Amino acid sequence: MTKKRNKQGYTTAIKKAFEKYRWWDFGYMLRFEKAIWKDWLDKYTKKEFTHALDEYSDRRAAIAKLALKLLEIYEDTVSEENVYVNTRNVKRFININYFDPGNVYHVSVLRCEKAWHLYNLLRCYKLQEMWD
Repeated sequence: MTKKRNKQGYTTAIKKAFEKYRWWDFGYMLRFEKAIWKDWLDKYTKKEFTHALDEYSDRRAAIAKLALKLLEIYEDTVSEENVYVNTRNVKRFININYFDPGNVYHVSVLRCEKAWHLYNLLRCYKLQEMWD
């Protein structure tokens, strides 16, 4: 299945998202960001930019792939059992005593919180690089 592109180079999915923009809907905004990262991953993997070096495209493809993986973990679409999560630095992500016997947090929730934190760090430090 090929993706249709308009004159600006956007995929049809992104163009439709622009038309039905809902800034108040968190789920919509996550799907919108995933569509943008997928579009970038597609462009940089295929090396569609003729002025770019191969290392340039490879680096940006790796950033896009990591962003998509972190968003999948956050949305809990990647359901892996027996996944290791480092609980020693839990206080950076959750403001409770994780090791308290009455704790209601599960390791999968901690994993999602960590993925969200790392995704936002990636956006903060690498988003400008993706646009350049």
